[in-house]
Order: sequence, then structure tokens, then C-alpha cells
Amino acid sequence: MTIIYNISTFRPEQCGIASWTEDKIHYSHRVDPSVRNRVFAVNGFREKNEYPDLVDFCIDRDVLDDYFQAANIINSGPKDSVVSIQHEFGIFGGDVVDGKRVGNYIIDFMKQLKKPIVTTCHTVLDTPFDTADVPLYTERRKAFSQVLRLSDKVIAISETAKTILGSYDINEDKITVVPHGVHKYDESPEDAKKILGLEGRFVLSMVGLVRQKRGMEYVIQSLPPVVEKHPSLLFLISGKTHPKEISDGKEPYREYLQEEVRSLGLENNVRFVDRFLPLESLLRYIQASDICITPYTDPRQTSSGVLSYSVGLGKPVISTPFKYAKELLANNKGILLPDFHNPNSISSALLDILDHPQKRECIQKNIQGMGEDMSWDSVAKKYLFVEKSLLS
Repeated sequence: MTIIYNISTFRPEQCGIASWTEDKIHYSHRVDPSVRNRVFAVNGFREKNEYPDLVDFCIDRDVLDDYFQAANIINSGPKDSVVSIQHEFGIFGGDVVDGKRVGNYIIDFMKQLKKPIVTTCHTVLDTPFDTADVPLYTERRKAFSQVLRLSDKVIAISETAKTILGSYDINEDKITVVPHGVHKYDESPEDAKKILGLEGRFVLSMVGLVRQKRGMEYVIQSLPPVVEKHPSLLFLISGKTHPKEISDGKEPYREYLQEEVRSLGLENNVRFVDRFLPLESLLRYIQASDICITPYTDPRQTSSGVLSYSVGLGKPVISTPFKYAKELLANNKGILLPDFHNPNSISSALLDILDHPQKRECIQKNIQGMGEDMSWDSVAKKYLFVEKSLLS
């Protein structure tokens, strides 16, 4: 029996990596029931009894000894076992620079391991965001280089990410590109709209955690000239506030967005769904959308679950030109905005697609079939192939 030890955040954590890992495990079991997945959950505050039975051990993010204990437990496990690390800097403990974690405790864990390691890179650092970002970028890049060196196989979620990984002096044979998994969803757009009470509205939507770097304010600011011509348009912002955007129980970014809506008189055209969306709800909100939008503000971003899910369900997407969007939406598979932080360019894109419905139909035709290669069944098979290759 093959055992995969998954090192990641995990349910009940309400974060993208936790949801992604749960999907990977679920579909791996579907593809090959003989594989046994176990989880070593990285967290900042939970006890083991708060997790499902899949979780064998809790790694307190900020306690280095927990990483050593986890490695020793895995080392004593069966011979035919592989460690699958979901790497995102913020989820691991270690040094802190400018209030943000470098994530270097995972290196100590990897050095202690005597099992083969597959590391999935959910973020791949390219260049600093700005001058102030240089100290954090320098330390994270140094740590990430060690993570890559200690990994037997590295998974990149996009070709763009693979290209950037080439700058880390890593053997190209070590890298495999496996796309972000997407879900099939049989409910029709009409039924989804009916269930959510959105009949008669042209729905523009964003789903996922509400946080500043996602650029929601620019969409709100873009809407006045659009709704003047198309009053049925509804911009739906669905998701709870990201924990990093909550301070002393207050949610200043959400409050700012709500004030923008009031000041622009958009109460009938913007709606907030302020709760964490479990998978079925998240997919339903995407399915009920006529257009999805990803106005993210970091041009370096090399993956996006929301963008992947939207394309996988056949939805036209308007996006800022961050790296992953430029790859996924190339060749008229979506609408790439010319710049960032610009409500005017969003207004122009919305008016263009609303005034010319055939453009939306053309995009939908161009993205047909993308969901098959990105389906979780296909993605799980590719992961199992890489993981099992380390046991031969």
C-alpha cells in the first residue's frame, strides 16, 4: 500500500490551500482507492480533535519542535510512502520580516525527513513587488531555494511558474507542470440563479475571501457608467473577510468597499454575501454568473483557484494581466485588461462585452474543453503518477 503524507493546512481552516488539499485527497482516492492519504495539518491555534480523522498530527505553525516530531513520525512509517508538501510561505512558521513569515521551519522538517518529497509551489517568487518588499523577498527567496533543493520532485501549477522556477538553478527534469484542479458542476446557470434569487440580473461576480490585494474597489468604482446603460447588472462579492484584513474585530477593507458603494449610489447594483463559501456554494455562485472578474493587483501571481474554477465552468473572465491570467486567458480565452488599479479600463471592458454579446459567446466557445484537462480527476492522476514515480 502506498501512503501519501500531506503537509498542509486542512479543514476546518477556511483557506484556499486547505480546500485544495482536501480536493487532491478526495480525487486521489477516487482515481486509485489503493492509495492511502494522511494529513499532517499545519495550524496556528487548533487542537487535533478539531480535525477530521484523516489528520494524524497537528504541527503548531510556530513551534519548531513540532516539525521535528512530525518528521520522526513519518520516518517511522511504511517504506512505500511519499511526503507531499503544499508550499505557501505564510502557512509555515519561522523568521518574520516586516510582519510577514518567511516560512523557513519547513526547511528543518525537510532536512529531518528520510522519505521522498514532492513539493507543490502555490506561489513562485519572481521579483520584489516594490522597494519596500526587497528584505522580505530576499529572505523568502533564500528559503524557497532550499525547499526546492530538498525536494525530489517539484510541481508547478502553470507554465509561467515553471519558467520562473528556472531562475532558481533547479534541474528542469525535477519540475512537472500540473494545472490547478477544477470541479464539474451539473446544476444549470438558470437553476443556480433561481436558487440564489438572481433571476433577471446580469451577474458579474467575484468569489473567495475579501482582501485588499484582490482589487474589488476598482470594480466598484468602474460601475457608474456601466449601470447607467445596463441597470440590470449586479456585481456580487461573495465571501468572508480574510483574517489578515480583520483588526480588533473590525473589517476596515470591507467597510471601505461598502462606503464606496453608498457614495456612488450603487446599492441596487452591488451585493455582498458575507460568509465563507463551502465548495458547493462557491461553485453555485460561479455558475450563476454571466461574467467573472479577477482584478487582482499583484502582477507576479502565478496561480489562482478562482480564475481556474471560473474557466473550468465555462465562464468568460475579465482580468488584470497578472502572470497566471496572461497564460490561462491567452488567445481570446478571456478579456485581459491593459493595466492594474484602473476603474476606467474595467468600465470599458464591461461595456464592450455587454454591448456585444457575441464576444461573450466567442470566449465561451474558445474555453470549451479546457475544463477536461484541468478536471480534478485528470489532475489527481498526474499527481499520483509523480508521487508513485519516487517509489520505483
